[in-house]
Amino acid sequence: MSKQLVEIISWIFPNLAIFDLKTTAAYGLPLITSDLLWPVLYGISYIGLILIIAIVIFQRRELT
Repeated sequence: MSKQLVEIISWIFPNLAIFDLKTTAAYGLPLITSDLLWPVLYGISYIGLILIIAIVIFQRRELT
């Protein structure tokens, strides 16, 4: 059961480790386009998904 719970939580919360570029910066390695592209796309996708969920939830409510 705990494995399923961890898997559900990993789907709900974003993987912020994808944005970590400390190793690249610490060793002075050049940034590859894909090292920046995938985190940006991941972030935009996650924000878009959360925004769609919020729109669906709040469309049903009458906020007055």
